[in-house]
Amino acid sequence: MSLNMLRSLMQDNNLDAYLVLTSDPHNSEYLAQYYKERQHLTKFTGSQGTAVVTKDKAYLWADGRYFEQAERQIAGTGFELMKIGVDGVPTVNEFLKSINCKRIGYNALYMPISEYETMEKEVPNSELVDIDLYKKIWTDRSFNKTKSFSHSEWSDRDSKEKLNIVRDSLKAKDATATLVTSLEGVAWLSNTRGNDIENVPVTFAYALVTLEGAKLFIDNSKIESFKDELEENLEIYEYDEIFEVLSELESEKFILSPQTNTKLYKLIEEKNEVLGKDDIVGYLKSVKSAGELEHIRESHIRDGLYVTKFMYWLKNSDLSNETEWTCANKIDSLRASDSRYLDLSFGTISAYGPNASMMHYSADEKSAAKIENRGFLLVDSGGQYLDGTTDITRTFAVGELTEEEKEHFTYVLKSHLQLMRAVFPEKTKSLCLDAIARKEVWAINEDYRCGTGHGVGYVLGVHESPPQFNTRSDKTLAPGMIISNEPGIYKDGKYGIRIENILEVVEDKYNDYGQFLKFETISYAPIDLDAVKVELLTKEEKECLNKYHKAVYEKLNGLMSEEERTWLKEYTREI
Repeated sequence: MSLNMLRSLMQDNNLDAYLVLTSDPHNSEYLAQYYKERQHLTKFTGSQGTAVVTKDKAYLWADGRYFEQAERQIAGTGFELMKIGVDGVPTVNEFLKSINCKRIGYNALYMPISEYETMEKEVPNSELVDIDLYKKIWTDRSFNKTKSFSHSEWSDRDSKEKLNIVRDSLKAKDATATLVTSLEGVAWLSNTRGNDIENVPVTFAYALVTLEGAKLFIDNSKIESFKDELEENLEIYEYDEIFEVLSELESEKFILSPQTNTKLYKLIEEKNEVLGKDDIVGYLKSVKSAGELEHIRESHIRDGLYVTKFMYWLKNSDLSNETEWTCANKIDSLRASDSRYLDLSFGTISAYGPNASMMHYSADEKSAAKIENRGFLLVDSGGQYLDGTTDITRTFAVGELTEEEKEHFTYVLKSHLQLMRAVFPEKTKSLCLDAIARKEVWAINEDYRCGTGHGVGYVLGVHESPPQFNTRSDKTLAPGMIISNEPGIYKDGKYGIRIENILEVVEDKYNDYGQFLKFETISYAPIDLDAVKVELLTKEEKECLNKYHKAVYEKLNGLMSEEERTWLKEYTREI
């Protein structure tokens, strides 16, 4: 029905194609229910994807994390899957150019300026029409009523100090202003947290920073309990007043994030100069302060305890009546017992056997697979605590394993250990570090359709830019950044294996070649030795794993019962 309504509206507005993006005005990765328009239209629930509707066809572009899931969920909806990155599959822009669209509709409030400019360049003969058609289709939605809260107690820098750091960055670029549109950026800058998006403790807001002052645009009813605190460093406006204020602003020299939505970017351009595109606040936020790092390390110890207690339960229980769903509930309940717990950092991925080959598989109560006495259970999970955001994956042997399963598990472990103990010059590009991990699975002609790691926020999004490990990134890392280490092997219809810990980037030695960096692992939970083919590990890899497991035991044993401690000793033994 929605697809037919959309085509009717396209005809009324003389459009040859219409884009439905996975986005909101802040280009958030995870969306509030109100903004899940692509999901509403296609029934695909993944966190990434673009829908393109023409007069007689409908397509969904999704990446390799979601191929299996997307195929299943869009069946019968009228959409055809376009697999991003697969040979012969065009990009969205290549497709639009090939069908000679004269007028392409899109919602400028949801499209980042970087994507808009790329589309202008790659589809040059089409008129891009800013029009919100979906508001006429999905009419029964509304925003949840939520409250925000101050996070100042858990920050060693107040808003004034952070604003001054941002202004110093502007001055270094001969700029006078920036508009912070990222919800996580605004939360960091203002020391606020909220409940507007599930699993991400943020509030819908913008921040306008100039050399003379700073304005926060936010629903004032959400901040009543600490508005006085915010007003010490910020002028407070209602959320929707951003348009009026920007329309009156003039003669400023802006640096704007490439993720700024096209509508606001163009509004700023009318009377101001945009000197360049750079996510100033995103970078500053990703380099954690000493106080933040102290809290982050502490939260990961507690979180590792819950994962380890879950593993103890898994290894010592009758699992004949357990499912992916009940296993997810078990680990979720362990985290929820923490006195500083806020939420999960994402929906727990609990995937047994072939379901784990779908990287972002999600089990529900009715369809969840039963846990059998063989194969792997992959659990990717994390928590939001007042003092940190966590993300950790363990692949557990829940019974007999095949030789192939053990071999692939061990090669994933080798990949993980190679990155874990890497030492590198500070200007090393992330794609080079990605290859350090990936080379171990390449050696057996395997690979994985995702990056090896992503940045992690401080009581913010579990995926944070710019830190990342992937085959395309030319970004570099800096001390104080937090990033995941999660290589894997995924065999369609058989199993999936992933081992994930969180790394802190730290300084190593300085010499004639400059500053070298390395990683400190801050996640603490056993890696399942039941799945390891020890003979495939080198001496150095064994030493690295033994050193890690010794740290796990030392960090956690005093927090466990005598029975659990005895078990932990066995699962962190030297090999």
